[in-house]
Amino acid sequence: MGRGVNIIGGYDPYWNGQPSTFRLDTDLNLAREAGFTTVRIPLFTFAHMRPDRTLDPAWIKRLDAVVTEAQKHGFPIILDEHDFDDCGKDTDACAILLANVW
Repeated sequence: MGRGVNIIGGYDPYWNGQPSTFRLDTDLNLAREAGFTTVRIPLFTFAHMRPDRTLDPAWIKRLDAVVTEAQKHGFPIILDEHDFDDCGKDTDACAILLANVW
């Protein structure tokens, strides 16, 4: 996989459909020009779960856009589920939520 870089942090307003400084095509081009060969996308999925423990379709659409663009740029992609604070507090509840994420 080679040299990797995080793109669009889990706290970025992009994930909530808000304006962001993240520029998908531009940032991926810059990563490639800097010599990175892999991108990692930190995800805080629990905040985007609906009461029935499914992920919000609007959030999935935003994630799909990032993954699709990274693929167009030829990057291998690591999806990194990052809800470590919640999981550290209640591992049993975390296991249930994680099973629904993947």
